[in-house]
Amino acid sequence: MNDLEFAELVSARIASLYGIAKRSQHQFPAHALIQTRALASLCCDMLYPYDSDWKLGLEGKINVLVKAHLINPDIQELLHKLRRWGNSAAHPEESLRSEAQLQAIARQALVDVMALIEVVFRQKNRGAQVPDYVIVDESPDELSAVCYRALFESRPTDQFRAAMLLLKQSASNSPTTERALDLLRYASDAGYPPARYQYGLALSEGKNGTEHIGRGVQLIALACQDGDIDALAWCGRSALLGLHEEPVDLDLARNYLERAAAEDHPLALVLLSTIHREGLGVAANVKTAFDLTLRAAEAGYPIGQYQAGQALYHGEGVAADEPAALAWLQLASDAGLHIAQRAVGVLIRNGSLPGGFSRAEELLQRAMPSVNQAHLDLADLYQSREEPGKWIEALALMQKAFEIAVGDRDEATANHAFRMAPALINKLMASRARMSAEQLESFALTRLLFDDQGRPCTNREQRMRDFVTNAISLSRIKSGNAEEETSAPPPAVQQRIANEKVGRNEPCSCGSGKKYKACCGA
Repeated sequence: MNDLEFAELVSARIASLYGIAKRSQHQFPAHALIQTRALASLCCDMLYPYDSDWKLGLEGKINVLVKAHLINPDIQELLHKLRRWGNSAAHPEESLRSEAQLQAIARQALVDVMALIEVVFRQKNRGAQVPDYVIVDESPDELSAVCYRALFESRPTDQFRAAMLLLKQSASNSPTTERALDLLRYASDAGYPPARYQYGLALSEGKNGTEHIGRGVQLIALACQDGDIDALAWCGRSALLGLHEEPVDLDLARNYLERAAAEDHPLALVLLSTIHREGLGVAANVKTAFDLTLRAAEAGYPIGQYQAGQALYHGEGVAADEPAALAWLQLASDAGLHIAQRAVGVLIRNGSLPGGFSRAEELLQRAMPSVNQAHLDLADLYQSREEPGKWIEALALMQKAFEIAVGDRDEATANHAFRMAPALINKLMASRARMSAEQLESFALTRLLFDDQGRPCTNREQRMRDFVTNAISLSRIKSGNAEEETSAPPPAVQQRIANEKVGRNEPCSCGSGKKYKACCGA
């Protein structure tokens, strides 16, 4: 007996979901994890001897089974692992896990699922011994099978999977993206809720033109009615902020977000945490806000890990716990979240975490593309070195931070950069004797990015273009003056004209016809 045959002994539905997860683990690991989460929910239904038509998410089902003493702590933890992995896989853009990491987790999830199926088998058969079975790994080409079913059998689930794979692999506005949107449209027209949401999202973002934005919002609303978790979170955010010409509705927003948060949706957890922290339609409760943040962190979402770290570090809604805070921040940083990388880089710079100069520099450089303040943090780090070359780099970073801040209308960061620059310019001016010729040239060019008061310019490229243009013009003027000096003809020498003496009674030389004495000689 193989593993699929054993799963069939327990339930045809369990065998079907297990088969899908197993076939998907290599080429569609995220889909495999979503299926193992569904398997965990189905197993909870079978482990509950009462009404199995309970309107609960997986976490709620686990809690009911625990309170009824129907599962032991090991099975409880196993179910929560499958729940967290599945929820994380449903939002790979938030979990920031690589394909290889997802594949490794999918393999472990299948092992855990089989252990769970064995528990269900024993309960269903009143403690009977689990029969011997072997795990068969056929490693089929699931990608080809999915594409075949999507194109020739028009299966909405496979059209959706193929479309999402194409979107993941394609650049924006490419022919591949157009094919993916076509597949999503087919699956959406067939009423498949995840496809309705994804196709609606694409339309709402203007992917097919602004005239279809309203249609996109309608499709997301339909997916929300069908209980799609992403659509619930999207509609909750829309109701919370009053987007798409709809009024703010805090009660509706909370209802949608609570339903999505029950499945650990990252956006829903973050927004619901904000609702409770700021008291939007409910009494403010920082403890509840932190609990929601912690759920996002424990579910593996870097943004939740970062926010949990910040709350623990500052004691917001929970007792301050610096070691725990640093651990969460480190996890979020390791996952590649830029804002967390900036926080960890600053902590290393300040000596709160190990790592040294190079590690702090690396993290702050990684954070800079999306966290402007990281430019100034790195400038601070460079100023701590007794190296004029690093100070020049720090000065350039201050100008860049100022330019970005002005464009973003971020007065705090712009003012910070402006306050930092003059002192560093003076420090560099006083250190010119220590600089090499190359450093002097670099400083001169960087100094051009600041005015006489040390205020950074707001457009580095334009300032450098102006400098080059002025330099070329000045060069031409100097060159032109030099040419004039070398090629001009010698000045004309004024010849002295010697006039013949004219008698007084002779005709005047001016040609008047008069005698000289009566004309020019008068």
